Amino acid sequence: MLLLKIAPETFRTVEEELLLLGGSVLLGIPSGILFDLFRFLRRLIPHHWSVTMLEDIFFLIVTSFLLLCYVSGFARGEFRMHYVIGCL
Repeated sequence: MLLLKIAPETFRTVEEELLLLGGSVLLGIPSGILFDLFRFLRRLIPHHWSVTMLEDIFFLIVTSFLLLCYVSGFARGEFRMHYVIGCL
């Protein structure tokens, strides 16, 4: 009984995991909008390859930060690969 008080609960039900997956799918919406914005700007204004590379790096950083905030806020800091897949 003492061990249960020390170790945090790490198991979730299927319903909880599905809710977290659904949340990561919803997190993919702002990421997709940001990606489409960059894609629209690339078609509107011709870019040099170095500017395109910087935009891609910025997109990766923003999306990673959003996913990190989601995992630390809703998933108790437990990172699972299906959160990334849902966000994509």
